[in-house]
Amino acid sequence: MGQTNVLSSDKGAYYAYPPRLLHEAEAARYIGMTVAQFRVWPRVPPAVELSPGEKRWDRVDLDNLVDQLKAGERSTDPGDPTADGLPPPPRSVFTPTELAKRWNYSQSTILARFRAGLIPGFKAGSQVRFPIKLILAYERENGVTPTIAPVGATGSESKNANSDSTSTTRRKREANR
Repeated sequence: MGQTNVLSSDKGAYYAYPPRLLHEAEAARYIGMTVAQFRVWPRVPPAVELSPGEKRWDRVDLDNLVDQLKAGERSTDPGDPTADGLPPPPRSVFTPTELAKRWNYSQSTILARFRAGLIPGFKAGSQVRFPIKLILAYERENGVTPTIAPVGATGSESKNANSDSTSTTRRKREANR
């Protein structure tokens, strides 16, 4: 009779060898990330599509990526935004402070809504992050209107707008004295 490579226990099946292709949750856990972090990480290698909608990540590709990161290597693939000579990748997350300013809420309100599951985000260690794509979708679905410049606008544009209103307020105060 043939020998099986699957060992079983009361907690489930264990493989005598690691599988080569991993589901998303397995791939994320393999490199020490949450699924949410894995989904927004720009350096995740492409998935192998076994059939429509059924994706797997190659363990060897994940190993190679971790080796590159440990060695401090940068990608040489011209399609990779982190490759030498190309601009750095755009930001993909908001911090609680940035989101609080964007929606004109307090940071504690943002964190309380996150903990209640009302705002999409993830924890990276002890810090909370909000993926920009999910926040934009949340704003569209829930009718939330940002109170600051749109994503991608430079900070100087919103600072200039604020300084104009501040200087106007200052002029009015001085005129009333």
